[in-house]
Amino acid sequence: MRMNKWYSFFLSMGQSDPILFRIPSLRFPPLNPFFTPLMILEHEIEIRVRYNETDGQGRVHHAQYLNYFERGRVEFLRELGFSYREFERSGLMLVVTKMDIQYFFPAEFDDLLKQTTRVVRSKGVRIHHEYTIAKEAQILVKGRSEIACIDRNGQVTRLPDYLQMKIGS
Repeated sequence: MRMNKWYSFFLSMGQSDPILFRIPSLRFPPLNPFFTPLMILEHEIEIRVRYNETDGQGRVHHAQYLNYFERGRVEFLRELGFSYREFERSGLMLVVTKMDIQYFFPAEFDDLLKQTTRVVRSKGVRIHHEYTIAKEAQILVKGRSEIACIDRNGQVTRLPDYLQMKIGS
């Protein structure tokens, strides 16, 4: 599995389209104190499509992409230095509250896919992600999710400070 340690952020400089910068670190001072950067953390993994993930037509079953997204989120947390297993042992869980998927092209058995997970916003109890799954340069699937933090009793609770410091916006 290949992991990309590049992170991205957008700078809005009064233009209609923000400018994307890719940097190799989470810590990056703004280029100008008058600009307000919006951090967008990004992580990539490679996924090889397994036979059991395909349907009768030989294509990845549409529901399988949810599993790919979850794999991306878990590996993203691992890259940031957190174990989701330890997170749950501490009495907290991250649950999906919203999911939106757009399918453009099919993936098939044995395809090598690049799955990108982005944290686009994190505040209070929620984390908002965006996903892309591509084969070579062609985007096959895009998705968005909202994840909420709950305790063992199912009560909504704030994201822990240690996590919020890494992904907060």
